[in-house]
Amino acid sequence: MNSLYRFDNFFLKLSNLCAPKDITKSIVKWLVDVYDETRETVAIATILTIVKKRNQE
Repeated sequence: MNSLYRFDNFFLKLSNLCAPKDITKSIVKWLVDVYDETRETVAIATILTIVKKRNQE
C-alpha cells in the first residue's frame, strides 16, 4: 500500500457487504476501499450501520 500526502487526490469505493433480508431493523455492513490516482489501494475499512424502517402511512 502507498501513502497519501497533503494535496494528493484520493477516491472512495463503497460496497455493501451484506444487505439485510428483513429491513425493519438490521445491521448493514459496508466495505470502504480508498485508492489513489494510480488506482492502487491505500486503505481499507469496514463500516457497520444500524438501520430501522420508518412507519409508512
